[in-house]
Amino acid sequence: MNALEIRGAFISLLVEVDDTELLRKMLEKCVEMVKRVDMLDDLPPEVVAALEAIELDENLSDTVPNEEAFKTFRAWQKQ
Repeated sequence: MNALEIRGAFISLLVEVDDTELLRKMLEKCVEMVKRVDMLDDLPPEVVAALEAIELDENLSDTVPNEEAFKTFRAWQKQ
């Protein structure tokens, strides 16, 4: 999809929403996302390079699966 098609789809979606509160929340979220500042510029170059290398690494065997992380978080929450 190009930018024009995405805009059209977004507008079509908004036209279908009748809930004023939901529309307000959607607008707030969109404005928040547009104003978001990219903090990568604040990081040292070696940290950015490390993050980029991790992103390209297809073998992420040293990471914790989401399911296990959430299970641990739920257990911690109950304490």
